[in-house]
Amino acid sequence: MAVNSSSKGPSTAKLAALFVVAVSALGVAAAHPTIAAAIGSAELSFLGVPQLIKNFREKASAARDISLESTLIWLFVAGLLSIVSWIRQSSVWYILMNGSGVVQSTLMLVQINAYAPSARAFRTSAVSASSIVIVGLLALRGKGAAPTAWAYVLFPIAMGLLIVMNLPQILKNYRLFRAQSKAPRITPIYPGMVITGSCFHLIAAVSFKDSFWAVNSALSVAQASVLLGQVLLPGKTNTVLGRFAGLRRYLVSKNE
Repeated sequence: MAVNSSSKGPSTAKLAALFVVAVSALGVAAAHPTIAAAIGSAELSFLGVPQLIKNFREKASAARDISLESTLIWLFVAGLLSIVSWIRQSSVWYILMNGSGVVQSTLMLVQINAYAPSARAFRTSAVSASSIVIVGLLALRGKGAAPTAWAYVLFPIAMGLLIVMNLPQILKNYRLFRAQSKAPRITPIYPGMVITGSCFHLIAAVSFKDSFWAVNSALSVAQASVLLGQVLLPGKTNTVLGRFAGLRRYLVSKNE
């Protein structure tokens, strides 16, 4: 069955040009890690905008391909980091960047519930948003522990969630291809921004010898690369993922 790639996206030439520009920028940033960190953070602060625009234009046809779980994880990550940055009295820039993630993930949830509504989506969205608000109030008011103690606990939780944020979307894309032999209606700009932004962070992390940040950035690049492949080369990418899934099932069965 032929792959359905009806969604319009950037041409190969444009993507190649963007790739060249990105690689050149990364090369320059390697000599200036502080600037690299700032550029990466700025880019990742707006990674949801292209997909929000696409969802608004295409309504249900695009929104139904967005993973609810990945969006909820995004909301938790941005929400927890916002709480931590407020407690630690971080710079206005850092607070705004995390706040931007909260706004974008919330808007994405609104679009999912508006364009592809379901009782499960509404229930989990409401519970998740309420949980973030409750945790924020408890942490900021120092209920149960000092605010600094809350920040100490919440920060690694957010970082851990960030590592797996794109996995539900990858799985949803794989199942979509298995069922309908088509690519998800996700703009390639989104994974492209994650890749380049995380590469900037990886450069900064290596320069500052921050191993946890480096691993986090590298995993983000890997997952976003898979997402980009599922959008632009769904057949080849999902075939490779299928082989990994088959290998996993084989290893599990051998160990039983």
